Amino acid sequence: MERRDYPAGVIFHAPHCIEGGNSPAVEIDIAMRTYPSHQLHFCFGGVIPAELEGMAPQDIVPFVTVEQVEYGRHEYQPSDRWPDDAVRALCRVCQGTHGDAAPSGPAPQPPLRGQVV
Repeated sequence: MERRDYPAGVIFHAPHCIEGGNSPAVEIDIAMRTYPSHQLHFCFGGVIPAELEGMAPQDIVPFVTVEQVEYGRHEYQPSDRWPDDAVRALCRVCQGTHGDAAPSGPAPQPPLRGQVV
């Protein structure tokens, strides 16, 4: 397995969430690969109904909006989280690895208006 740097963490919002800003909705699978150290906003709900329990977020909400978070300048502070494919433990502050600052892979592109996905 090839190890990689993780970009700073972002927040995923359900497309209907007003706190997600005016960002375009992107496929959650692409967003999860591009931003592996994401967090889910509370708009996803804190409690999963019994009939949806065990399902992955992408099975419940196929699209998300991505909120970039401004963490400000800070030193790398290792956390206890170290994903298998990360070059080192994630930063306690920003959830990135402080290596390559760019997200891995291409930036998610929203579907064109009227395009069936």
